[in-house]
Amino acid sequence: MAGFLSGLFGGGKAGPPLSQPERFRDHIIQQIATTRPGLRPIDISGPLGIVIGKAPALQINLDNMFAFYLDDPSRLPALIEGHMAALDESWATRHAPAAPPKPEEIVATIRPADLITSGEDTANILHAPLTDDLIVALGIDRKASFQYLTRDDGAELGLEGTALFNRGKANLMEVVTSLSLEPEGLLMQVMADGFYDASLILNDRFWLGIEDKIGGELVFAIPAQNMLLLADARDHAALAQLCELSKACFESAPKPLSPTIYRRDGDDIVPAPT
Repeated sequence: MAGFLSGLFGGGKAGPPLSQPERFRDHIIQQIATTRPGLRPIDISGPLGIVIGKAPALQINLDNMFAFYLDDPSRLPALIEGHMAALDESWATRHAPAAPPKPEEIVATIRPADLITSGEDTANILHAPLTDDLIVALGIDRKASFQYLTRDDGAELGLEGTALFNRGKANLMEVVTSLSLEPEGLLMQVMADGFYDASLILNDRFWLGIEDKIGGELVFAIPAQNMLLLADARDHAALAQLCELSKACFESAPKPLSPTIYRRDGDDIVPAPT
């Protein structure tokens, strides 16, 4: 997120008015309360989480919307309009039985390892270790909604173990709506859709394109779910900047992952010498 990084290293320049997750969430709640009086009750489930209604309640995650706002605050009216349209559709069908997951909807996402110990509702998520502090958690992407894949869902799909995770990793390049590589000081930043940016490191096709464009001894940082930064390890100044940015973004991001600098070692992700 170029806008997010500029806010961190912009010489004290003020960020957008709703740059704090809680303020952004409260603004969206106000919009819902004002324009959708029938959607009650509205409760808070986290810095960027909202719960609407009683069982079966709507669980709303504003991570993606917030990331887009930080990147371009002028898009807020359009973001709200799109969110309200998706909300209306979800509210109208919330009592309908959920459709079974399809293989093409599976996505692999990188999450902190403590996700699966954070509550009863997360303990059943299909996941695998990635590093000491990160996991690969499988989810279902249905454009207007995202939910984690459970062990029961995996059984319905008829896929198990490695095949299930490989399908989720391969699908990443299909669900990302935009993808570009932008300079950020001495580094390069992958700009995707604000939700799967860091998770793209799990996709082999993504790395083929990156290696063709950059080359060198690639190292990378994924300090937050919406951030992927790349550098050539042979450039000591770039490596130092990568370490600094990764630490700063990890400490201030709404959805942090890890401040560690990584490299690829075959199919594994391992810490890089810094």
